[in-house]
Amino acid sequence: MLLLSTEFRQSLYTNEHNVLIEAKAVAMMPGQTVCFVRLACRLAGKPFPVDEFEMDELVAAGKATPADISAMPEAKGIRWIPKTLTTGADADTSFLRWWRSVK
Repeated sequence: MLLLSTEFRQSLYTNEHNVLIEAKAVAMMPGQTVCFVRLACRLAGKPFPVDEFEMDELVAAGKATPADISAMPEAKGIRWIPKTLTTGADADTSFLRWWRSVK
């Protein structure tokens, strides 16, 4: 796709630009954050205050519910940053889909 589709290549540049925009916004936020797009938090220089593996293990072991896990960051004053821009490949960016469109 990278070699054959200009649309796909452009989407990569757009997604990169969107991650950088989100990272700049996160960098200006005071305190700890947890980003849906983890790269945005990393580029913003924010630490990872939540260990996702540990959270998954707590649920798997029955020591916490998904609702408990969702409430933990907020209880610690950690701000959740949702994904607001496209930052990755779309579900329809496959070679076969592209091939069918050029036929």
